[in-house]
Amino acid sequence: MSCDDELIAKYHKFVLPYFEKMALNGKQICTLTQLRDALLAKLLKREIEIKGM
Repeated sequence: MSCDDELIAKYHKFVLPYFEKMALNGKQICTLTQLRDALLAKLLKREIEIKGM
């Protein structure tokens, strides 16, 4: 393995967890956005209420 190949392998090993975390965060953002939109619609239609408000 050349010096460049070793450097690329080390870089890949270092950054891979960050890219995996970014992908997971993207999925969570999508899920939370859908949940927010659904709950907001129900609140506006008074299908659900928040106690104490």
